[in-house]
Amino acid sequence: MGCFCKSAMGPLQIALPALDVAVFVSPPEAEIALALSTWLSVHGLPASPWIPDPAWLEVTLPRLAMRTETIVTLSAIANLRAQVLAQFGLDLLVPAQANMFARLAATLSARIAAMADARLSAGGLSVTGGQAWLQLAALNFAIDQAHLALQAGVFAADPEAYAVAPQWPSFLAELRALLPLICIGVQFGIDLRTNFSADLAAAVRAMLTVRLPALPTVNLDVMASLSRQLFAAASLSASLGIAPLQIGFPAVRAMVLARLPALQAALAASFGISLRVPDLLAALLAFIMNNLPRLPPCPTLSITPPIVQAALTMNAEAVAALSWRAPALPSLPLLQVGMPVASLSVQLNAALGIRAAIAPCSGGCDANAVLRAAFAA
Repeated sequence: MGCFCKSAMGPLQIALPALDVAVFVSPPEAEIALALSTWLSVHGLPASPWIPDPAWLEVTLPRLAMRTETIVTLSAIANLRAQVLAQFGLDLLVPAQANMFARLAATLSARIAAMADARLSAGGLSVTGGQAWLQLAALNFAIDQAHLALQAGVFAADPEAYAVAPQWPSFLAELRALLPLICIGVQFGIDLRTNFSADLAAAVRAMLTVRLPALPTVNLDVMASLSRQLFAAASLSASLGIAPLQIGFPAVRAMVLARLPALQAALAASFGISLRVPDLLAALLAFIMNNLPRLPPCPTLSITPPIVQAALTMNAEAVAALSWRAPALPSLPLLQVGMPVASLSVQLNAALGIRAAIAPCSGGCDANAVLRAAFAA
């Protein structure tokens, strides 16, 4: 079967008013956390210093000549397959299971469109609300990131500990070019140590035969917007140990803002800035902008020994032979429909506990009728 049952969507209907908060005016103190988060993200921190194996420089890495837009498209196709498999246990490489995902897509679109209240525009939910949750979640993430960096001693460490030695940038550039292909191999379950070209081509062709209904653009936009809002709510829940949509935006905002004074005090102590300076906020921001070192991104989190081993053992001839060209992302209905459906499904489950039904229900299911109508539209 495969559908989003009408009876299962109640939690989303209840959550819509709580999600529809358009504006969050952050206080000046938030600028410190956000600026520090930007610095940490640009530099791949917090992380431990990268300690590469000198032997890696003795081996030649395979060279991938595939165009960037093609590898981006292939990555999206492989990621969709992996996401649907993880979320629903459905393998899009199996035609019968791909048909089940088509029903999931059609019924999810129908349920979204049927939620008619003051927050609905013609044909779909408004996509203008909910931005406040995204902004608040970003601030809370920045606070978490700063605390992790403090705990890891990033600001107390010698900046040179995070510097990449001069012999490594070329190796890192070549390795990073292979990372998408390594991920694609994992997501398709293909052994890249073999002459894998035929297996990869077969998997991609099978994915491109998956037929999904052409859903209304407004519904796809709503799905993307709801995905972002629910992801924000889920991240706040995981960080703060609360149910954000139940206690409401004002209460969650108060919890997040209450974390800022302790962060400022901890940063001032780490940076050696007195809490008695005339303008502590300005002093902290000036330190972040002017005193934190500007280094290349630390590769510790992305360039790990297993990743390097995977790259070193790839079939170099098969990698070099990949001269394919694939359509750009916007031209593939599989991705236009599949990606927002899969993404929203993940967030509905994470934030609201809503799961799709894979087995048939006892009766009265409209999934097949909804699917026929979607394909006929």
